[in-house]
Amino acid sequence: MDLSICIVNYNTKRLLRDCLVSLFNDNPGRICFEVIVVDNSSSDGSVSMIQDAFPQVRLLINKENLGFAKANNQAMKKSRGRYILLLNSDTVVLPGAFEKMVGFLESTPKAGAVAPKLLNLDGTTQVGFNVRRLLSPKVTISHLLLLDKMFPQSKTIRDYRMLDWNHNDIREIEQPAASCFLVRREVIDNIGMMDEGFFAWYTDVDLCLRMKQAGWKIFYLPEAQVYHHGGQSTIGWKQADLLVKTYRDLLHYYQKHFEFPTYNTIKLLTIVGMLLRMAVVLFLPHSIHVKSNYLDLDRRKEALSAYWAVIKAC
Repeated sequence: MDLSICIVNYNTKRLLRDCLVSLFNDNPGRICFEVIVVDNSSSDGSVSMIQDAFPQVRLLINKENLGFAKANNQAMKKSRGRYILLLNSDTVVLPGAFEKMVGFLESTPKAGAVAPKLLNLDGTTQVGFNVRRLLSPKVTISHLLLLDKMFPQSKTIRDYRMLDWNHNDIREIEQPAASCFLVRREVIDNIGMMDEGFFAWYTDVDLCLRMKQAGWKIFYLPEAQVYHHGGQSTIGWKQADLLVKTYRDLLHYYQKHFEFPTYNTIKLLTIVGMLLRMAVVLFLPHSIHVKSNYLDLDRRKEALSAYWAVIKAC
């Protein structure tokens, strides 16, 4: 078996169908692959859709949402391929993309993993998300204190998001998004699977950092291209649940990879950052320093409740 494609699904039935169609219809036939879908207790009919329309998919069904890390590990444990493709359910793989990525790893022994160019639905590159540098305390502090919103063109943010690179050449990179990420099996055998201390966020950052620490190289291959919707599995979540899980994962990353003083600083600034956001919502509801305008009273209450939930979780 050449390739195992591992997909975690949570209530993305329509997008998952499009993804699976792109895999089975556009595969050129020169690669022997399997598709493993782990469904995290979807309620939108995803399971029956897979069973009816894609019987060739190996389907694992969870009774509850176990998160991105645990579900991916379930798939990897069942996989048989020499290469493992971690693929989001809200993607459409363009013809030949995973064949090109497999071919690149075959011809580049020093590469432990490779990522394609991620495209928005209009065909533009997802600059700032597709490829980033590994997360650092400086970047995290900038985010927590809203400095990245106030100064989005600062050198710190431009370097982190790699905004000054055209994304058109093959190059070694630090951290691609795990929306589509092809890894050698021997890498997983070497460094281990995803850390299940994460629910969903920063799993890719952690995986890439461990790869780098073990001496593996990661590459970006623009000839392989994938459409990516983004953020679809969290639609419908309560804002408090989403933020608490996100910041718990962030703190787990710092607790795992940094010294105690750095972790404590990030933890303290997470609380400060939530208080700062609460002040913005209360006193500057149409500020550009928050994602959305909080003119609606219910939305303001929801945001305040979510920020307070993060503080309590710290």
